[in-house]
Amino acid sequence: MFRYFDYVFYRIYSYYINKKDDIPIAHSLGFLWIFQVIIIAVLFAIIDKLSNGTMTSSDALKTRVYISLGFIYIVLLIFDLIRYLNNKYYQSLPKIYGNSSLNEKIGTWMIFIQPLVLLFTVITFLVLTKHHAS
Repeated sequence: MFRYFDYVFYRIYSYYINKKDDIPIAHSLGFLWIFQVIIIAVLFAIIDKLSNGTMTSSDALKTRVYISLGFIYIVLLIFDLIRYLNNKYYQSLPKIYGNSSLNEKIGTWMIFIQPLVLLFTVITFLVLTKHHAS
């Protein structure tokens, strides 16, 4: 799983470097973190839907779940910051993925659109199953 996120980070970072962006590391980390948050939120929504809403059945339970998700998001951000900024790990990624055959097969726009496709898919799933029992 880390290799996938490393590759996404590398592609976004390379995109911003080529655009002569002032802070490509911040934009890359931000995109990666938002993408990871979307993945966790989608997983939560699917699990909640498949469990007939037991995770959000009461206000007290909802509050605990949302606080837990917030904590997970903060830990994930700290993990990403440590992973990519510690010893400037992000600078080693071009050596790892620079000659990858995936670079020719996967366009940068495909990397950018992944979170949107994921959100669209889960929203469609939730809307289509809203009035149907699981």
